[in-house]
Amino acid sequence: MDSKLKRGCLVNGIFILSILGSIIKTCSFFINKFTAKLDPSLTSSNTSIAITTLMGAIYLVVLIGAWFWNQMCIYAILPVNLISIVYNLSTQQIITGRIIGYIINILINCFFVYSLLKIQKLRMEQSFQCN
Repeated sequence: MDSKLKRGCLVNGIFILSILGSIIKTCSFFINKFTAKLDPSLTSSNTSIAITTLMGAIYLVVLIGAWFWNQMCIYAILPVNLISIVYNLSTQQIITGRIIGYIINILINCFFVYSLLKIQKLRMEQSFQCN
């Protein structure tokens, strides 16, 4: 299998999982209401849910913008992700496993942004060669 094809499959997989994650974060308000019915001790504060929903919606917009190769949106993926991680660290207990997970998340998103920028650069070079 060609390495470019592998990279494309990996980038598309990361993209699809990121979209699904941001949709779930955007729907966290409804998920919180559902969990409140099941177990009231699992509910989060309204402020926390509002911020999580807002971060999910912003990340979804950034990912959709990156899908259409808007370079500004590609550059916005990492800062939005970092803001989300900092917020999650401030609201949850800091444990080693969670920090390792966030570091892996940052590395995956760095690879994702690098691959998107490289793909965009290759497409621009191909369009200049055709002209």
